[in-house]
Amino acid sequence: MNIFLYNRYRKIYITNDSLIYVIYKKKRVYISKYFEKNGVIKKEHKHLIQQKSKKIGGVGSDSDTLTLCSFNVYTWNGYGFGHTNHENFDTKFNKLITDNNIELLLTQEDEIDNNDDTSESVKAYSLNDSKRFSFVSCINSHNEGKLQFHRGVSPRNAIIIKDTMFGISIANLHLEGGRFVDLEINDTNINKYLKIKLGLLKEVLRSSPDIILGDFNSVYCNNIDMLNKMYTGQKNYYDGYRNSELERIKREEKAELLKEYTNNSFIRHIQTKFGLSLINKCANRNSGSKNFSLKNIISWNNEPFKLLKSKDYVYIEPINIKKVSGEINPTSSAGQNIVDHVWVKQSILDKYTLKTKIYDAFGVEEYKLFGGISDHKPVILTIEKKNLETTLKTPLETTLKTPLETTLKTPLETTLKTPLETTLETPLETTLKTTLKRKRDSKKEDGDK
Repeated sequence: MNIFLYNRYRKIYITNDSLIYVIYKKKRVYISKYFEKNGVIKKEHKHLIQQKSKKIGGVGSDSDTLTLCSFNVYTWNGYGFGHTNHENFDTKFNKLITDNNIELLLTQEDEIDNNDDTSESVKAYSLNDSKRFSFVSCINSHNEGKLQFHRGVSPRNAIIIKDTMFGISIANLHLEGGRFVDLEINDTNINKYLKIKLGLLKEVLRSSPDIILGDFNSVYCNNIDMLNKMYTGQKNYYDGYRNSELERIKREEKAELLKEYTNNSFIRHIQTKFGLSLINKCANRNSGSKNFSLKNIISWNNEPFKLLKSKDYVYIEPINIKKVSGEINPTSSAGQNIVDHVWVKQSILDKYTLKTKIYDAFGVEEYKLFGGISDHKPVILTIEKKNLETTLKTPLETTLKTPLETTLKTPLETTLKTPLETTLETPLETTLKTTLKRKRDSKKEDGDK
């Protein structure tokens, strides 16, 4: 069935629910959704579709959209910030959840339970005990003894959750790195620590989840200038603050052995009270500052992402990765870097539109905690099913290529070109012939006279 719409002929399909899909072709195939109201055909704009879905099901029930949040909660230190009441935490955390319609919260550095084998717990929470999400598996970095232990390393975990409505799996992880490993890593031992860091990611990739997100303890962005700036910042950190910390620790350990001074109040107490002097301790640091080259710093950061790219995952960069000033919008207060990321399988981009943003509404840093909540900012991921126009664009070009050429191109040639030949060219020829005939007849009459 064809209709004349917006000065062009369109091919339309009417579905059982009386919705009209109008298909036309210019350089690409476009599909628009229309509905009839009071005898008038109107276009169903995207924002109206979303509003109708929310009116039917309420907030968070839009079946075409899922919003989730990845958040390093710093063992919920913000809950006790101020040590008086929890008003600051409750107000700001509630705003995060409600203002953004968060249905799934994926955390890193969560509170440690008695049976945990790590000090770096990852967890998953659903809004209102939703049955939409199901637990798939837990994965650990130490892999039942497959990886060696090294100083500063903590067993790491990942959790995989299934979204039963969209049929996608989501892995939440926390890769090795941070202040404890920072004190140990250098040019000599980087490969040992890198093997541990990649160990957890490799185990996660065995499950081939659709989305991998969390705290990667690695900086990344698409802008090469911003990325190099973060690399340089890390180099300055290792050469400066990290090495000064190592020198301080070395001085204190030496002072303890010489009975000059100790920061440990208990050792100081038993020394003065009972005359018990420290001989030595294990483990102890036998070196001060360490070398960590820029080349190895880049490798430490970039290897997880090289692995993800090799497995056909793509980076979903936050829309607000830059501040208004043009500066980096950090997700971590330590080093002002972007270390919390979302990576997805290339294949799901055919079905879903994914968008991430860094949540800035906690406010400015207070004692290294954004808004007094955590030393990390949440990263919000919105997953939206592609509408008919986007989802069927390629299939339509493939499966409806010939029909489109038949229903759109040929009719135009038939209804426009042929009629023009009939209604314009043929009458013109007729008119000219008639005029010429009259002139000939007139000349003939004059000749007869």
